[in-house]
Amino acid sequence: MSNAINPEHYNRLNPQPKDVIRAWGLNFNLGSAVKYISRAGHKDDIVQDLKKAQEFIQFEIDAIEGARAERKDKPKHEDFMDAMLSGLFGGSVGHIEITGKRNGKTDEEITEIVDKTIKDIISGMAGVELEEIKEGNGYTEVHITGNANPIEVREYIERELKDRLAMVL
Repeated sequence: MSNAINPEHYNRLNPQPKDVIRAWGLNFNLGSAVKYISRAGHKDDIVQDLKKAQEFIQFEIDAIEGARAERKDKPKHEDFMDAMLSGLFGGSVGHIEITGKRNGKTDEEITEIVDKTIKDIISGMAGVELEEIKEGNGYTEVHITGNANPIEVREYIERELKDRLAMVL
């Protein structure tokens, strides 16, 4: 059966790309590359799909190399400034509220899904590194470092989180 979640260009495959992505625990960039490679020539032009896959692979390489360079080249006083800015912006950028159906999932299952999704989103962002995820009483606190505007990072995570959670909750 073909629909928006299981389109025909993926149904012909066994296993389907979504199953491979879950089994391998791939982040957004690598998961997107797998999807474009697996559908190459079955939805759009084969070269177009492979170029899209190549672009997502390059995003992942850039994220990895950017994170390595950031850690290697960053002077110690910048670490201190990042910590201060993170603290200042952390309280001022607000919060992300997730509402929707629970589909029978427990609080623990939802927390696990949210944590995994946040880690996946951040792993695909060049120059941003996840420091920790702390669980509070009914909330999740995310601490990041890197060379990025915290407000833009929060807005990006909010958009991605809502889109991705809409698929599983």
